[in-house]
Amino acid sequence: MSKQITTEVPMLLLRHPIRERLAYGLHWLATLHEKHFNGILADEMGLGKTIMTIALLAHLAVQKEVWGPHLVVVPTSLLMNWVKELQKWAPGLKVCAYYGTVKERRDKRRGWGGEDAFHVCVASYAVVLQDLRPLKMKRWHYLILDEAQNIKNCRSQKWQQLMRFRSERRLLLTGTPLQNNLTELWSLLHFLMPDMFQSYSDFKEFFADPLHLAMHEQRVKQDLVMRLHKVIRPFMLRRLKSEVERQLPQKHEHLVPCRLSRRQQVLYEEFMKRRQTQLILKKGDYLKMMSKLR
Repeated sequence: MSKQITTEVPMLLLRHPIRERLAYGLHWLATLHEKHFNGILADEMGLGKTIMTIALLAHLAVQKEVWGPHLVVVPTSLLMNWVKELQKWAPGLKVCAYYGTVKERRDKRRGWGGEDAFHVCVASYAVVLQDLRPLKMKRWHYLILDEAQNIKNCRSQKWQQLMRFRSERRLLLTGTPLQNNLTELWSLLHFLMPDMFQSYSDFKEFFADPLHLAMHEQRVKQDLVMRLHKVIRPFMLRRLKSEVERQLPQKHEHLVPCRLSRRQQVLYEEFMKRRQTQLILKKGDYLKMMSKLR
């Protein structure tokens, strides 16, 4: 374990040992919280952002006696995965899977006023926008947004509504690299720290000229990138698989041949005998061939 990592793995997670890259991510998140900053966990997909976030919540509960409540907003397709991962990695945390019909969600909100009703609420972006009033009334410790590119547009209803939620801390998760788009970058930074990144016009003015000249001068472009990195670096952790490949489990590939059924074989042979197919093959236009096969 690296000497740079001083944050202990919380007792809630000891049933499942975590790798060094995850321990470092936990340490970075815990340090960010300790310094009263919000941040962006932007590791490449597959490096365990979900587990690191769960580890942070477990750390807060064990080391800081902060049990929430926390609100995790995710795409609908990831909701049950988050619930399962929370139950697996931190079974000591009470999880509210906030979904269902209007009546079912209303029933789930009964007793929300109690301090120990639940520790983590997981909801989709769609449901959050439908139940804005009750969710805004509650004060959350952490507001965590998965797939944070959903709020890269500060003019969208999603960004504007989530911006009004009451929370002590905010954390954005994204596996998508931040593009050289000042509006999108400011939208994320202002969402995290509105007091620090107040004015878009000031933010734009700081970078506008270099951005315009970057198209023509390589040196200016490099200066711009360095300037952007200085602004973002304290609040963002991004690592690529290539940087931590030694800590990743070995990859195994299994090739499973799948033969065509008798009917598929007949259809394939008929297709290949067509005159149009033969012409495409002679021209070498494989893109058109693939579109035909689809």
